[in-house]
Amino acid sequence: MAEVVENQRDRLLHALEMTYPGWNITVEDGWWIAELCGQLTPQLSKAGVVRYIRRTDGVALGTALSQQAARRHSVGPCTFV
Repeated sequence: MAEVVENQRDRLLHALEMTYPGWNITVEDGWWIAELCGQLTPQLSKAGVVRYIRRTDGVALGTALSQQAARRHSVGPCTFV
């Protein structure tokens, strides 16, 4: 059973990494963590983009990353450093 859970976790981790390439995503001590890879500009920060996100599961992290992607896109492509 533990192997099945680990495989599910690995598949979700891979899916998040492919969907959100601008984030370094890891799982550590039961926490799902995403760190923004690029520079956090003042414009992005003002739009609500954060450098780190930490959630208790991969689905919650995916939801948070989706919200962050919407915020990044609302600022415009020139802010992606």
